[in-house]
Amino acid sequence: MAACKLRTKTAAGPQHRCHRRAPVLGDLIKVPKFLFVIAILFALVAIAVCAIFLRPVPIRTGFGKITNKTFKPAGTYWQYPAGIDRGFHTATPIPLAEAYVFQIALDRYDRPVFFSLNTVASRNFDVGQTVQINYQERSLPFSGTRLYILNMESR
Repeated sequence: MAACKLRTKTAAGPQHRCHRRAPVLGDLIKVPKFLFVIAILFALVAIAVCAIFLRPVPIRTGFGKITNKTFKPAGTYWQYPAGIDRGFHTATPIPLAEAYVFQIALDRYDRPVFFSLNTVASRNFDVGQTVQINYQERSLPFSGTRLYILNMESR
């Protein structure tokens, strides 16, 4: 306690008056530097998300042949509340309509693509039929590409 000076002596014991060391400029700069680095990292993640998912991608047109047509019956998806403060909330039922799932062998693409339509719209399509597909191709660096089929028309 070399930095503390004795102020008074009381019955409870000596009371010292300590002078705290004034903050050095280096101490004041460390926290903002750390927060600045964190802000830069979040900005880079935001730019990556925009570049991958939000950038405009041209709509391409391709031709393919329907190789399989599978009926998917109506069902219910149950959405459960998450988090700490759920209160008395229970699961929410979300009805799913019946549909047909088409497996399509697309030209210039080595894997099959899938597209689902409701039962009324799928009456116009059969196995073996050639169809025209409008799609977007999105990709993640180092992980491959994914096709998002926008619509399907008979040819």
